[in-house]
Amino acid sequence: MQELEHSNGEVAEEQRLPGSLQPDEVQAHDEALETLYYTIWHQSIIGKDTVSAVQVLIERLRDDSAQDKDELLLLLAYIARGNSYMDSQQHLAYGGAEQERRELTERVVHEGDCVQIIYEAVREGVEVYLDLLKHGEAAIRMCAAYTLACFKEYAAAIIPVLHVYIAAEEDELARSSMLLSLGALSAEYDLASQQLLLEVLKGEGSDLVKLAAALALARLDRHDTPPEAIRVLVDTLVEAGPVADLYLELPWTDTCIVDDVSHAFYDLGPRAASTAIPMLIEAFSAATSHSLLRIVDVLLHLAFNGERINTDITAPTLTSEQRLVLTTIANSNSAWVINIINKGKVLNKRQAA
Repeated sequence: MQELEHSNGEVAEEQRLPGSLQPDEVQAHDEALETLYYTIWHQSIIGKDTVSAVQVLIERLRDDSAQDKDELLLLLAYIARGNSYMDSQQHLAYGGAEQERRELTERVVHEGDCVQIIYEAVREGVEVYLDLLKHGEAAIRMCAAYTLACFKEYAAAIIPVLHVYIAAEEDELARSSMLLSLGALSAEYDLASQQLLLEVLKGEGSDLVKLAAALALARLDRHDTPPEAIRVLVDTLVEAGPVADLYLELPWTDTCIVDDVSHAFYDLGPRAASTAIPMLIEAFSAATSHSLLRIVDVLLHLAFNGERINTDITAPTLTSEQRLVLTTIANSNSAWVINIINKGKVLNKRQAA
Protein backbone atom coordinates (compact mmCIF):
# COMPACT_ATOMS: atom_id res chain seq x y z
CA MET A 1 0.00 0.00 0.00
CA GLN A 2 2.84 2.32 0.79
CA GLU A 3 4.12 2.01 -2.78
CA LEU A 4 0.70 2.88 -4.16
CA GLU A 5 0.39 5.93 -1.92
CA HIS A 6 3.84 6.96 -3.04
CA SER A 7 2.91 6.56 -6.70
CA ASN A 8 -0.28 8.57 -6.13
CA GLY A 9 1.85 11.39 -4.81
CA GLU A 10 4.16 11.18 -7.79
CA VAL A 11 1.26 11.38 -10.23
CA ALA A 12 -0.25 14.32 -8.35
CA GLU A 13 3.11 16.03 -8.58
CA GLU A 14 3.24 15.34 -12.31
CA GLN A 15 -0.07 17.13 -12.70
CA ARG A 16 1.62 20.34 -11.66
CA LEU A 17 4.43 20.08 -14.18
CA PRO A 18 4.25 22.29 -17.29
CA GLY A 19 3.78 20.81 -20.73
CA SER A 20 7.45 21.38 -21.58
CA LEU A 21 9.55 19.26 -19.24
CA GLN A 22 13.24 19.54 -18.43
CA PRO A 23 15.39 16.38 -18.82
CA ASP A 24 15.42 15.62 -15.09
CA GLU A 25 11.66 16.20 -14.93
CA VAL A 26 11.15 13.87 -17.89
CA GLN A 27 13.06 11.14 -16.05
CA ALA A 28 11.04 11.68 -12.85
CA HIS A 29 7.83 11.66 -14.88
CA ASP A 30 8.74 8.37 -16.60
CA GLU A 31 9.73 6.77 -13.30
CA ALA A 32 6.44 7.85 -11.69
CA LEU A 33 4.43 6.39 -14.54
CA GLU A 34 6.45 3.16 -14.45
CA THR A 35 5.89 2.86 -10.69
CA LEU A 36 2.18 3.39 -11.15
CA TYR A 37 2.01 0.70 -13.83
CA TYR A 38 3.93 -1.76 -11.69
CA THR A 39 1.99 -1.10 -8.51
CA ILE A 40 -1.53 -1.13 -9.95
CA TRP A 41 -1.15 -3.50 -12.87
CA HIS A 42 1.68 -5.96 -12.27
CA GLN A 43 1.41 -6.21 -8.50
CA SER A 44 -2.40 -5.99 -8.79
CA ILE A 45 -2.86 -4.18 -5.48
CA ILE A 46 -6.60 -3.91 -4.95
CA GLY A 47 -8.29 -1.56 -2.50
CA LYS A 48 -9.44 1.95 -1.76
CA ASP A 49 -6.03 3.33 -2.70
CA THR A 50 -6.52 2.01 -6.23
CA VAL A 51 -9.79 3.93 -6.44
CA SER A 52 -7.92 7.05 -5.36
CA ALA A 53 -5.26 6.41 -7.99
CA VAL A 54 -7.95 6.01 -10.66
CA GLN A 55 -9.48 9.34 -9.66
CA VAL A 56 -6.07 11.00 -9.92
CA LEU A 57 -5.53 9.49 -13.37
CA ILE A 58 -8.89 10.74 -14.63
CA GLU A 59 -8.15 14.22 -13.30
CA ARG A 60 -4.79 14.09 -15.04
CA LEU A 61 -6.52 13.30 -18.34
CA ARG A 62 -8.51 16.52 -17.91
CA ASP A 63 -5.29 18.52 -17.61
CA ASP A 64 -4.24 19.93 -21.01
CA SER A 65 -0.59 19.98 -19.97
CA ALA A 66 -0.47 16.34 -18.82
CA GLN A 67 1.92 13.99 -20.58
CA ASP A 68 1.38 10.41 -21.83
CA LYS A 69 -2.39 10.50 -21.89
CA ASP A 70 -2.39 7.52 -24.24
CA GLU A 71 -0.52 5.44 -21.65
CA LEU A 72 -2.86 6.55 -18.88
CA LEU A 73 -5.90 5.62 -20.96
CA LEU A 74 -4.50 2.14 -21.51
CA LEU A 75 -3.76 1.74 -17.81
CA LEU A 76 -7.32 2.76 -16.96
CA ALA A 77 -8.66 0.26 -19.50
CA TYR A 78 -6.54 -2.53 -17.98
CA ILE A 79 -7.75 -1.62 -14.51
CA ALA A 80 -11.39 -1.56 -15.68
CA ARG A 81 -11.10 -4.97 -17.32
CA GLY A 82 -9.29 -6.47 -14.33
CA ASN A 83 -8.04 -9.32 -16.51
CA SER A 84 -4.51 -9.69 -15.21
CA TYR A 85 -5.35 -9.69 -11.54
CA MET A 86 -8.43 -11.95 -11.45
CA ASP A 87 -7.11 -14.41 -14.04
CA SER A 88 -3.83 -14.87 -12.21
CA GLN A 89 -5.57 -15.39 -8.86
CA GLN A 90 -8.01 -17.94 -10.28
CA HIS A 91 -5.14 -19.80 -11.91
CA LEU A 92 -3.36 -20.04 -8.57
CA ALA A 93 -6.57 -21.18 -6.90
CA TYR A 94 -6.77 -24.16 -9.22
CA GLY A 95 -3.12 -25.05 -8.95
CA GLY A 96 -2.45 -24.79 -5.20
CA ALA A 97 -2.98 -27.14 -2.29
CA GLU A 98 -6.43 -27.43 -0.69
CA GLN A 99 -5.75 -24.93 2.11
CA GLU A 100 -4.19 -22.47 -0.31
CA ARG A 101 -7.14 -22.90 -2.65
CA ARG A 102 -9.62 -22.07 0.10
CA GLU A 103 -7.65 -19.01 1.15
CA LEU A 104 -7.25 -17.80 -2.39
CA THR A 105 -10.92 -18.42 -3.19
CA GLU A 106 -11.95 -16.33 -0.19
CA ARG A 107 -9.54 -13.62 -1.27
CA VAL A 108 -10.80 -13.64 -4.85
CA VAL A 109 -14.43 -13.36 -3.69
CA HIS A 110 -13.58 -10.50 -1.32
CA GLU A 111 -11.37 -8.66 -3.74
CA GLY A 112 -13.76 -9.38 -6.59
CA ASP A 113 -16.06 -6.88 -4.88
CA CYS A 114 -13.17 -4.41 -4.86
CA VAL A 115 -12.62 -5.00 -8.58
CA GLN A 116 -16.25 -3.98 -9.23
CA ILE A 117 -15.82 -0.83 -7.17
CA ILE A 118 -12.64 0.02 -9.05
CA TYR A 119 -14.38 -0.63 -12.38
CA GLU A 120 -17.08 1.82 -11.38
CA ALA A 121 -14.40 4.37 -10.49
CA VAL A 122 -12.88 4.05 -13.98
CA ARG A 123 -16.36 4.31 -15.49
CA GLU A 124 -16.76 7.73 -13.88
CA GLY A 125 -14.37 9.05 -16.53
CA VAL A 126 -16.50 8.11 -19.56
CA GLU A 127 -17.21 11.75 -20.41
CA VAL A 128 -13.48 12.48 -20.27
CA TYR A 129 -12.67 9.54 -22.57
CA LEU A 130 -15.37 10.67 -25.01
CA ASP A 131 -13.89 14.15 -25.09
CA LEU A 132 -10.46 12.72 -25.88
CA LEU A 133 -11.81 11.21 -29.13
CA LYS A 134 -11.25 14.67 -30.61
CA HIS A 135 -7.79 15.21 -29.11
CA GLY A 136 -5.08 16.54 -31.40
CA GLU A 137 -2.85 13.45 -30.97
CA ALA A 138 -3.93 10.39 -32.92
CA ALA A 139 -2.45 8.00 -30.33
CA ILE A 140 -4.69 9.51 -27.65
CA ARG A 141 -7.77 9.19 -29.86
CA MET A 142 -6.84 5.57 -30.54
CA CYS A 143 -6.49 4.73 -26.85
CA ALA A 144 -9.62 6.65 -25.85
CA ALA A 145 -11.66 4.46 -28.19
CA TYR A 146 -10.09 1.36 -26.65
CA THR A 147 -10.90 2.49 -23.10
CA LEU A 148 -14.50 3.37 -24.00
CA ALA A 149 -15.08 -0.20 -25.20
CA CYS A 150 -14.97 -1.32 -21.54
CA PHE A 151 -18.34 0.23 -20.82
CA LYS A 152 -21.04 -1.57 -22.76
CA GLU A 153 -23.69 -0.32 -20.33
CA TYR A 154 -23.02 3.17 -21.74
CA ALA A 155 -23.18 1.97 -25.36
CA ALA A 156 -26.25 4.08 -26.15
CA ALA A 157 -24.28 7.24 -25.33
CA ILE A 158 -20.91 6.16 -26.77
CA ILE A 159 -21.95 4.64 -30.12
CA PRO A 160 -23.45 7.81 -31.70
CA VAL A 161 -20.27 9.71 -30.82
CA LEU A 162 -18.13 6.97 -32.39
CA HIS A 163 -20.21 7.19 -35.58
CA VAL A 164 -19.41 10.89 -35.86
CA TYR A 165 -15.68 10.56 -35.23
CA ILE A 166 -15.22 7.47 -37.41
CA ALA A 167 -16.57 9.43 -40.36
CA ALA A 168 -14.14 12.30 -39.74
CA GLU A 169 -11.03 10.38 -38.59
CA GLU A 170 -8.08 10.40 -41.00
CA ASP A 171 -5.46 8.52 -38.98
CA GLU A 172 -5.73 4.81 -39.77
CA LEU A 173 -4.73 3.57 -36.31
CA ALA A 174 -7.19 5.86 -34.54
CA ARG A 175 -9.96 5.02 -37.00
CA SER A 176 -9.28 1.31 -36.74
CA SER A 177 -9.48 1.49 -32.94
CA MET A 178 -12.80 3.34 -33.16
CA LEU A 179 -14.18 0.69 -35.51
CA LEU A 180 -13.12 -2.10 -33.15
CA SER A 181 -14.67 -0.22 -30.26
CA LEU A 182 -17.90 0.07 -32.21
CA GLY A 183 -17.89 -3.69 -32.82
CA ALA A 184 -17.31 -4.36 -29.12
CA LEU A 185 -20.07 -2.02 -27.94
CA SER A 186 -22.82 -2.59 -30.51
CA ALA A 187 -25.56 -5.19 -30.23
CA GLU A 188 -26.62 -7.56 -33.02
CA TYR A 189 -29.75 -5.51 -33.72
CA ASP A 190 -27.73 -2.29 -34.21
CA LEU A 191 -28.35 -2.01 -37.95
CA ALA A 192 -26.88 1.50 -38.12
CA SER A 193 -23.50 0.30 -36.84
CA GLN A 194 -23.56 -2.71 -39.13
CA GLN A 195 -24.26 -0.45 -42.09
CA LEU A 196 -21.47 1.95 -41.13
CA LEU A 197 -18.96 -0.90 -40.80
CA LEU A 198 -20.02 -2.36 -44.13
CA GLU A 199 -19.63 1.01 -45.84
CA VAL A 200 -16.11 1.35 -44.42
CA LEU A 201 -15.33 -2.17 -45.62
CA LYS A 202 -16.46 -1.34 -49.17
CA GLY A 203 -14.90 2.13 -49.17
CA GLU A 204 -11.46 3.52 -49.94
CA GLY A 205 -9.85 2.93 -46.55
CA SER A 206 -6.47 1.34 -45.88
CA ASP A 207 -6.00 -2.40 -45.43
CA LEU A 208 -5.80 -1.95 -41.64
CA VAL A 209 -9.05 0.04 -41.52
CA LYS A 210 -10.84 -2.58 -43.62
CA LEU A 211 -9.50 -5.37 -41.42
CA ALA A 212 -10.74 -3.54 -38.32
CA ALA A 213 -14.18 -3.16 -39.91
CA ALA A 214 -14.20 -6.87 -40.82
CA LEU A 215 -13.22 -7.92 -37.29
CA ALA A 216 -15.87 -5.61 -35.85
CA LEU A 217 -18.55 -7.06 -38.14
CA ALA A 218 -17.56 -10.62 -37.24
CA ARG A 219 -17.87 -9.76 -33.57
CA LEU A 220 -21.07 -7.77 -34.00
CA ASP A 221 -22.95 -10.41 -36.00
CA ARG A 222 -21.25 -13.80 -35.67
CA HIS A 223 -24.21 -15.65 -37.21
CA ASP A 224 -24.67 -13.54 -40.33
CA THR A 225 -21.26 -11.97 -40.87
CA PRO A 226 -21.30 -10.34 -44.33
CA PRO A 227 -19.34 -12.23 -47.01
CA GLU A 228 -17.30 -9.07 -47.67
CA ALA A 229 -16.02 -9.16 -44.10
CA ILE A 230 -15.24 -12.87 -44.28
CA ARG A 231 -13.32 -12.29 -47.52
CA VAL A 232 -11.09 -9.69 -45.83
CA LEU A 233 -10.44 -12.09 -42.93
CA VAL A 234 -9.59 -14.94 -45.32
CA ASP A 235 -7.22 -12.76 -47.36
CA THR A 236 -5.49 -11.61 -44.16
CA LEU A 237 -5.10 -15.18 -42.96
CA VAL A 238 -3.55 -16.17 -46.30
CA GLU A 239 -1.15 -13.22 -46.49
CA ALA A 240 -1.10 -10.57 -43.78
CA GLY A 241 1.58 -8.51 -45.54
CA PRO A 242 2.68 -5.08 -44.27
CA VAL A 243 -0.53 -4.62 -42.27
CA ALA A 244 0.71 -7.20 -39.73
CA ASP A 245 3.31 -4.84 -38.21
CA LEU A 246 0.90 -1.91 -38.19
CA TYR A 247 -1.75 -4.03 -36.49
CA LEU A 248 0.62 -4.62 -33.56
CA GLU A 249 0.49 -0.89 -32.80
CA LEU A 250 -3.20 -1.17 -31.90
CA PRO A 251 -4.02 -1.66 -28.20
CA TRP A 252 -6.53 -4.34 -29.23
CA THR A 253 -3.86 -6.84 -30.24
CA ASP A 254 -3.86 -10.02 -28.12
CA THR A 255 -0.88 -11.78 -29.71
CA CYS A 256 -0.56 -11.22 -33.46
CA ILE A 257 -2.76 -10.53 -36.45
CA VAL A 258 -3.02 -14.19 -37.50
CA ASP A 259 -4.10 -15.34 -34.05
CA ASP A 260 -6.69 -12.59 -33.71
CA VAL A 261 -8.14 -13.29 -37.17
CA SER A 262 -8.23 -17.01 -36.40
CA HIS A 263 -10.17 -16.35 -33.20
CA ALA A 264 -12.64 -14.29 -35.21
CA PHE A 265 -13.24 -17.38 -37.36
CA TYR A 266 -13.56 -19.63 -34.29
CA ASP A 267 -16.40 -17.44 -33.00
CA LEU A 268 -18.47 -17.54 -36.21
CA GLY A 269 -21.88 -19.14 -36.05
CA PRO A 270 -22.88 -22.07 -38.33
CA ARG A 271 -24.36 -19.91 -41.12
CA ALA A 272 -21.32 -17.65 -41.30
CA ALA A 273 -19.06 -20.71 -41.11
CA SER A 274 -20.78 -22.18 -44.17
CA THR A 275 -19.91 -18.98 -46.04
CA ALA A 276 -16.31 -19.01 -44.82
CA ILE A 277 -15.47 -22.65 -45.60
CA PRO A 278 -15.61 -22.38 -49.43
CA MET A 279 -13.51 -19.21 -49.30
CA LEU A 280 -10.90 -20.90 -47.11
CA ILE A 281 -10.78 -23.94 -49.41
CA GLU A 282 -10.36 -21.64 -52.40
CA ALA A 283 -7.45 -19.98 -50.59
CA PHE A 284 -5.45 -23.21 -50.56
CA SER A 285 -3.96 -22.48 -53.98
CA ALA A 286 -2.63 -19.06 -52.95
CA ALA A 287 -1.51 -19.80 -49.38
CA THR A 288 2.03 -20.51 -48.24
CA SER A 289 2.82 -23.67 -46.28
CA HIS A 290 2.93 -21.68 -43.07
CA SER A 291 -0.45 -19.98 -43.61
CA LEU A 292 -1.95 -23.28 -44.75
CA LEU A 293 -1.42 -24.74 -41.29
CA ARG A 294 -3.55 -21.97 -39.82
CA ILE A 295 -6.17 -22.34 -42.57
CA VAL A 296 -6.36 -26.08 -41.94
CA ASP A 297 -6.87 -25.45 -38.24
CA VAL A 298 -9.66 -22.92 -38.92
CA LEU A 299 -11.33 -25.21 -41.48
CA LEU A 300 -11.42 -28.15 -39.07
CA HIS A 301 -12.76 -25.93 -36.29
CA LEU A 302 -15.57 -24.58 -38.49
CA ALA A 303 -16.47 -27.89 -40.11
CA PHE A 304 -16.69 -29.75 -36.80
CA ASN A 305 -18.07 -26.85 -34.70
CA GLY A 306 -14.94 -26.73 -32.58
CA GLU A 307 -15.42 -30.29 -31.35
CA ARG A 308 -12.67 -32.87 -31.12
CA ILE A 309 -12.56 -35.25 -34.09
CA ASN A 310 -12.82 -38.88 -32.99
CA THR A 311 -10.27 -41.26 -34.46
CA ASP A 312 -12.99 -43.82 -35.17
CA ILE A 313 -15.00 -41.44 -37.35
CA THR A 314 -16.35 -43.00 -40.57
CA ALA A 315 -17.34 -41.50 -43.91
CA PRO A 316 -21.09 -42.17 -43.57
CA THR A 317 -21.21 -40.10 -40.36
CA LEU A 318 -19.67 -37.03 -42.03
CA THR A 319 -21.68 -34.15 -43.42
CA SER A 320 -20.98 -33.12 -47.01
CA GLU A 321 -19.18 -30.05 -45.67
CA GLN A 322 -16.97 -32.08 -43.34
CA ARG A 323 -16.17 -34.54 -46.14
CA LEU A 324 -15.20 -31.68 -48.46
CA VAL A 325 -12.89 -30.16 -45.84
CA LEU A 326 -11.16 -33.44 -45.02
CA THR A 327 -10.78 -34.37 -48.69
CA THR A 328 -9.30 -30.96 -49.52
CA ILE A 329 -6.75 -31.25 -46.71
CA ALA A 330 -5.86 -34.85 -47.56
CA ASN A 331 -5.30 -34.04 -51.24
CA SER A 332 -3.14 -30.98 -50.61
CA ASN A 333 0.59 -31.63 -50.76
CA SER A 334 1.31 -28.14 -49.46
CA ALA A 335 -0.67 -28.75 -46.29
CA TRP A 336 1.82 -31.42 -45.26
CA VAL A 337 5.09 -29.85 -46.45
CA ILE A 338 6.22 -28.56 -43.04
CA ASN A 339 5.79 -31.99 -41.47
CA ILE A 340 7.76 -33.52 -44.34
CA ILE A 341 10.58 -31.00 -43.85
CA ASN A 342 10.67 -31.67 -40.12
CA LYS A 343 10.79 -35.43 -40.69
CA GLY A 344 13.60 -34.93 -43.17
CA LYS A 345 15.62 -33.00 -40.59
CA VAL A 346 15.14 -35.79 -38.07
CA LEU A 347 16.26 -38.42 -40.59
CA ASN A 348 19.35 -36.38 -41.52
CA LYS A 349 20.31 -36.08 -37.85
CA ARG A 350 19.93 -39.84 -37.36
CA GLN A 351 22.00 -40.58 -40.47
CA ALA A 352 24.72 -38.17 -39.34
CA ALA A 353 24.82 -39.89 -35.95
